[in-house]
Amino acid sequence: MIIRTVFLMLVAISTAFAGKASKEEDAGSSPTLINETNSFNSYHYNNRMVVFNLVRLCYERTKLDALHVGVDAWLTWAVTNKNARYHPSPFGFIGEAEVHLGYNYHFGMRNFLTPIVGIGVFGDFRNNYCKIRRRHSYWYSDYPYSYKRFSLTPVLYGTFGILYTHEFNSIFNLGLNLKGIVGGDVNKRTRWGNPVLGFDLTIPIIFRFGKYRHWEFRLEPFNIYLNGRQVERSYFGCRNMFGYRF
Repeated sequence: MIIRTVFLMLVAISTAFAGKASKEEDAGSSPTLINETNSFNSYHYNNRMVVFNLVRLCYERTKLDALHVGVDAWLTWAVTNKNARYHPSPFGFIGEAEVHLGYNYHFGMRNFLTPIVGIGVFGDFRNNYCKIRRRHSYWYSDYPYSYKRFSLTPVLYGTFGILYTHEFNSIFNLGLNLKGIVGGDVNKRTRWGNPVLGFDLTIPIIFRFGKYRHWEFRLEPFNIYLNGRQVERSYFGCRNMFGYRF
């Protein structure tokens, strides 16, 4: 109930901010133009945030040649593989909350690169099943095994990697985000098995719109791979969001 209330408050704030930003845009606020000598203008801003979204909260400082700060929390539907020991439902919700720092570089006028380091927590909220042997009994002689249902514990991790975006024109951008993951189980009821190693590969597909390209819509197909001593998972899904740059 508390989490739901916080989400609703944040969405209300972001919606109010978006409405105010829209009025400012109509009033003629202008961005920094860094590509005037090319065939199109590149509209760049110092900040980016998510609006109108209950299951995605995100803010990034995107000022060129300056410190990068990012906060990203999301919940989405994903499909995963099965391994020999644990048998999850192939579909279900996963989520992540992460804070990272880096530095924003730009080169070739159309390329933006940000090396980052950070910390976060990852959660798999689906039901999992492990195979256990029954105690010997006359009634279970034909069914010596049963399945126990459980949820995987969250993974607390450190991350390092790069965020890259190429600007094809003022409307369409394409990116590549690659992060390494090193972490472990949050509590003692270990299911993953420490350490947990993996990676997060995301391909942002970005469409920008509005007179000064303040607004954007993103599709982010991803593959998150985690490998512990007891559990191995590969998650496939796609996040989406509306964002505003200012």
